[in-house]
Amino acid sequence: MKTLKEFILDSLISTKLFEQAYNREQIIRTVINLANQIVENWALILYVRQYDKENLNLNHWKSELEAHCEKIDNMNIKGNSDKKKAFKQALIRNHELNDSSQVFKILKRKFKKENIDEDICKDISFQISQNIEDLVNALSDKNGPYDWIENL
Repeated sequence: MKTLKEFILDSLISTKLFEQAYNREQIIRTVINLANQIVENWALILYVRQYDKENLNLNHWKSELEAHCEKIDNMNIKGNSDKKKAFKQALIRNHELNDSSQVFKILKRKFKKENIDEDICKDISFQISQNIEDLVNALSDKNGPYDWIENL
């Protein structure tokens, strides 16, 4: 029989407050919630690298991308679930980011706000859709996505 102290301690440890790992669905939900922001920052970094090398916002957008990816990187998955499969489900199956028209829908408003030509937006949307596996691999990397971000 447990003492009252043991019972309370067990109850506290089993709450989400003390939980160190997340189930697959929680990770997928988090990735889906951050996907648009990640894609926007990735696209803006590609834009600067390819079209506007003098733009002073590069480090800002890289920092934002790193912060969003770090939230995902800090999540541990429960059990034997494969993080990479969860990321693929969130980004490709659920969010369809391997489809350039889906990526374009995400980027269109942001690029317009930044006064970036729509044809450039379409080009970068295509590039991201063709390289979405790079993001999946970066998020799945045991060392985190930081090398991938640095090399963008």
